[in-house]
Amino acid sequence: MFGGKATTYRLFILSALTFCNLSAQVTVRQNIDIRQGICDSSIIVSTAPQLPSNQVERMFDGNPGTFAHLSNVDSLQVTLRVDSSLQFVEAKVFFGNQGNWSLETANSLYDLTFKTGSYQLLVNARTCLFLVADSAVFSEQQAKFIRMTVRNSQSHTINVGEWGLRSNITFTSLYMLPNPPRLLPNTSLKLRVKLVGQDNRLYPYNLPAPLQWQSADHSIAMVDSSGRVHGIAVGTTEITVSARGIPLTGHAPVSVETDFQSVNASPKTSRVVLVLQDPLTGNGQRLHQRFGWINPLDLVPDIVAEFDSISEGVAHFEIVDTIDTNLLFTRYYGAFLTVDSLVAYFSVPGWPKLVRAHQNGQLAFDYLELINYFQLCTRRDNGEIDEIWVYGYPYCGLYESILAGQNAFWWNAPPLA
Repeated sequence: MFGGKATTYRLFILSALTFCNLSAQVTVRQNIDIRQGICDSSIIVSTAPQLPSNQVERMFDGNPGTFAHLSNVDSLQVTLRVDSSLQFVEAKVFFGNQGNWSLETANSLYDLTFKTGSYQLLVNARTCLFLVADSAVFSEQQAKFIRMTVRNSQSHTINVGEWGLRSNITFTSLYMLPNPPRLLPNTSLKLRVKLVGQDNRLYPYNLPAPLQWQSADHSIAMVDSSGRVHGIAVGTTEITVSARGIPLTGHAPVSVETDFQSVNASPKTSRVVLVLQDPLTGNGQRLHQRFGWINPLDLVPDIVAEFDSISEGVAHFEIVDTIDTNLLFTRYYGAFLTVDSLVAYFSVPGWPKLVRAHQNGQLAFDYLELINYFQLCTRRDNGEIDEIWVYGYPYCGLYESILAGQNAFWWNAPPLA
């Protein structure tokens, strides 16, 4: 299923929060979550030669054993771009090939390309060894463009297991979630803790110091060593969390109530274009009929009803148009699949050609071609539709969801801008 949006809006949830204990500070060196930045579009990544998105993810998934692999090439450039400067003090790499690697930064693509102005060469053709981690440390850097280049002129293969950047982050306090905690008498609620950065953002709590918990009034609520708060009697008190041996604390008012109910958001109806990749085959049957699959038209009302039910009437979807086409938008080794070839592939037990193409990264759904062919972004911009749902066949190359348009961000898939 594919949710397409020509215009999207980014939400900044933390802007209205106020944190306490600003006088205490702890500075630690942490990995910059490049993968999350790619997901929320605060970091844009490009490669030369171009890599499929699943290969790009392997460089930033935190697992050096998953390699982005290229054959018959001597080098790979990976460039990160951010709207505001990215601060870092260390670069870490892990390669499955010998050769050398370099690291360059700049505040504009022009400077990076022509090595002028803000350009800096931080690492210059440093030797990399097969399956040996390496890192380079420097004074704090700030840049909008960061490029890592790895070269291997001997075996003509590139294998990047990991490229990471690390920064010094100053934390000022701890923050409890949910906040404020609310619960009923004789019930309990597990609290989670985040680190509050000097930049007023929340970070995962991954310090080695164990957390300590305290309730101001045990007759109202108690909290155990795991952070689970227990409602004792109706009233309010305060929960405090601290990190042992580190000057960081957090506070939250806890309310034990006889009853409360969460307030739903206002109902919203999203107008959907349904695209069916269920072509007529040579024997006159639809693809789903020929291979004994469920009719996608039978699934649509069920999923609409399911969304309505689980959201308690908040999320409602209306199918305003159905595009039923024999055109296939799956690229197989670069070319669009035909109906006849697709039937031939599915007719072989185990579908080996489709499986092999998928494993080799040679199956992909061409979202941009679909959008442009049916002018879907134009319809979105004109206010006619909100989303696009695509029902496809096995190995058609679809993500679970993807966003498109200006300010689109990662939503289970890289955005289409």
